[in-house]
Amino acid sequence: MQDIMLDLETLGTEPNAIILSIGMVAFDYQNNKLGPEFYTPISVLGSVAAGYQYSDSTLIWWERQTPVARGVLAEALTTAITPYAACNSVREYLQQFSPDVRVWGNGAAFDNELLRGYLRKHYPVPLWKFWNDRCYRTLNALMAARVEKTDPLASRVGTHHNALDDAKTQALRAMQMLRLMEAEGLPL
Repeated sequence: MQDIMLDLETLGTEPNAIILSIGMVAFDYQNNKLGPEFYTPISVLGSVAAGYQYSDSTLIWWERQTPVARGVLAEALTTAITPYAACNSVREYLQQFSPDVRVWGNGAAFDNELLRGYLRKHYPVPLWKFWNDRCYRTLNALMAARVEKTDPLASRVGTHHNALDDAKTQALRAMQMLRLMEAEGLPL
């Protein structure tokens, strides 16, 4: 598989924001298959100790989410692993794929960059090539309405704001959009 959908849940929107959890799923849009999954929460306390920060406005946003969605925050406060251990697990997950793997974020300038910043602190060698960053947000903005006309987009998987559930939902939708683009001869 050459594509991975990434989703992060965070405590901010700045480059030094605390990542609460990382969810990834590989996907093969041509064969309409999801592949290996990855999920890890990250310790809020470990992140603060490592110099990452939270924003008050994001904390207020989390307070307004459903109790189920807020579970990610509780998990990161109680049972999560350190940023270093999380980065090591991400590295192990990504090593099973080609060095040319494309990483899709929602959007590439946020999810991909924030994770890349965490990883850079622990691993000087990039785990994917920057030119293989892909933006699900842009793909969705361009293609969702066109796919909806002929084939309703994949239904929601799991809980909103669960990083793995969001990554799977986005991957299922991206596969539909990419197949339509390919069928219409649009560049991928």
